[in-house]
Amino acid sequence: PKHEPYVTVLGLGEGRITTKDGGVELLAIIGGFVQVRPDRVLVLAESADLAADLDLTTIEKAKAEAEQALAQVDHANPGAVATARAAMARALLHLNVAERRRRRG
Repeated sequence: PKHEPYVTVLGLGEGRITTKDGGVELLAIIGGFVQVRPDRVLVLAESADLAADLDLTTIEKAKAEAEQALAQVDHANPGAVATARAAMARALLHLNVAERRRRRG
């Protein structure tokens, strides 16, 4: 409420949605834009995954694959390094969001 209007770029991070009944849903947000207005906030995300939809087994597998990719990446290829690092960042984000939801109950 009563925010100064602005637009900015989103990276990787956690988000929260407050539902009409007052509940809070956690999200893993990957890229996009956020527009802040005096009366609301609009998020246009490239990817947004609800914590409730995240599966720890799948996330752990993605993390292991990202670790292997980082260990084997050709460091002379900046694009390959960036891709491997991005995969690890996504896996860690999903893991953190899923764990936070699990701890909250």
